[in-house]
Amino acid sequence: MELTARRMNSLNLWLTLRVHGRRAYQELIDHQMKLAHSFAEWAATSEDFELAASQVLPIINLWARATGLGPQELHALHSEVISEVNNRDGQRWIPGAVVNGQERDPHYDRQSENAMGKACQQH
Repeated sequence: MELTARRMNSLNLWLTLRVHGRRAYQELIDHQMKLAHSFAEWAATSEDFELAASQVLPIINLWARATGLGPQELHALHSEVISEVNNRDGQRWIPGAVVNGQERDPHYDRQSENAMGKACQQH
């Protein structure tokens, strides 16, 4: 079954590349990277949010800047933000993530993030 799924995925990729071409994919990926970079810049200067990890791919990891909130209140705040964005106009979608039962990973450190960012930039 897995082999069949891989073949179908390959066929889907081949067909879309054939129809749209490699340049269209390059332009789409470049556009997504620019959007992610500009959003990461906004988040880095925001008073309400902060980046949870450096932006390397067109994926932004952020959380609300909230002092004095316990884990349950922080989870409720994040859930409220996610619901507001996802239910606003149907044009945007953000998922929520909980790591080790918490919004913020207690084992997260900037050294690990920087090492991962450097490794991704080399490839």
